[in-house]
Amino acid sequence: MTVSFHGMATAPDSISGLGFASRRHSAPREDRIARGAPILIAAAVVALIFALDYLLSGGAKFPNDDAYIALHNAQVLWAGQDSAYRGTPALVGATSGAQLALLMLFECLIPSAPVALLALCGVVTLAYVLGVYFLGLTCGFPRNLSVAMALASLLVEGCLFQFLNGLDTGLAMAAVIWCLALLDAKRYRPALAILCGVMPFVRPELAVLSAGAVLVMLCDAKISRREKVLVVALAAASATPFLAWYWIDTGSVIPTTIGAKTYFSAEANLPLSERLSLLAGGVRIGLVYDVPLIFCLAMVRSRPLRLLCFGFILIVLFAYLQRFPGGWEANSGRYFFIFAPVVVFAVIDSYAAADAPRRRFVRSCIIASIATTSYASYKQFESYHYYLTVSDPPWSRRWRGRIGIFPPAPQ
Repeated sequence: MTVSFHGMATAPDSISGLGFASRRHSAPREDRIARGAPILIAAAVVALIFALDYLLSGGAKFPNDDAYIALHNAQVLWAGQDSAYRGTPALVGATSGAQLALLMLFECLIPSAPVALLALCGVVTLAYVLGVYFLGLTCGFPRNLSVAMALASLLVEGCLFQFLNGLDTGLAMAAVIWCLALLDAKRYRPALAILCGVMPFVRPELAVLSAGAVLVMLCDAKISRREKVLVVALAAASATPFLAWYWIDTGSVIPTTIGAKTYFSAEANLPLSERLSLLAGGVRIGLVYDVPLIFCLAMVRSRPLRLLCFGFILIVLFAYLQRFPGGWEANSGRYFFIFAPVVVFAVIDSYAAADAPRRRFVRSCIIASIATTSYASYKQFESYHYYLTVSDPPWSRRWRGRIGIFPPAPQ
C-alpha cells in the first residue's frame, strides 16, 4: 500500500524520513492531554462558581435550614451526643445518610464545618458535570461539545442553585445522571450496581430509580446470569452499611424525616381533589421550567430507559400525591429537581439519534427552552438570594443596591 503525496508514491516507512517519527511517540501524551483538558476546564469553571459564591455571600453560607441541620447532625456524631436534644440520635434529622457520611469525611480535611459543606457541594457539582460529560461521550459527541453541554446543563431549570444551597438535592442529581449514563453506556455494571445500592440513602425517592435500573439490567438478555447475580450482590453489599447504620441509630431502615414531614403537613388524609390541587401547584412549576425539553423524554432511543424515565417520574409523583402533595412546592420546588438530570439525559440521548427529523425536533426544543431556562434561572436566583440575605447584612445591602433589582429583605 502506498500513500500519494503531491503525485509522488511514498512508502509508509519513508514517512519517518519526513520528520514525523516523533509524532508516533507523542501521540499517547497528546491523547492524554486531549482527554484531560475538558475535565480541567469543567473543574476550573465549577471552582470559579463556588469561589464567587463564597466571596459574594461573605463566606460559606446557605439559604436553607436543612443545610445547617446536616452540619448539626455531623456535629452530634463527632460529639457522640446531642447537647441540645438529649438522647436524640443524629440520623433522626438526616434525610441523606450518604451526604452526612461525605460531610464528615470532608470535615476531616477542612477545619471549618460550613466551608467543608461548601467544598462538598463543589465536588458534587463537578461529579454531576462529569456525569453529563461522560454521557455525551457515550452518545458519540466530541469532547469539546460534551464538556460544553455538561456545563450548560447547570442552567437547565435553573438547577445551579440546587448545588450551592448545601442540601442533598445536588448529590441526588449527580447520582441520577450517573445512573442513567452508566445504563446507557451498557458498561461498568459493577459500578452501577454499587451506585444503585447507595442511591436510596442519598434521597429516599431514588429507591424507585435504583430498583428500576437493577430491573433493566436483570431483564437484559445480553447480560449473563453470573453478571446478574453479581449486580444484585454488589447492590445489596453497598446498601447494607447504610441499612445497618439507620437501624442501629434510629430503629428504622429508612429516614424518619419523611414521616416527620408528612405528619407535620397533615396532608395524607385530605380529600383526593385537594391533594391533586396541591400536587398540581408543584407540577406546574416543573412544567414551566421544563417545557419544551420535557418532550424529549418520549424520544429516548432505548425503550427500557425510556420506560425507566417515565416510570421514575410517575411513581415519585404518585408517592407524593399519597403522602405529601404540598411538598412539591416547598423550598422553591427543590424536590422536583431530581428530575432535571432525567430531562438532560433525554435531550442528549435523543439528539444522538441518527435520523435527521428527530435531531431537528430536539434542536427546536433546545432553542425554544432558552426562555424557560432563563426564567427558571432568574426565579431560582431570586429565591436563593432572598433566603440567603434574609438577615440583610451590610454587604448584602451594598450588593443589592448595585444590582438594583431586588427589594430589601425583611428584618
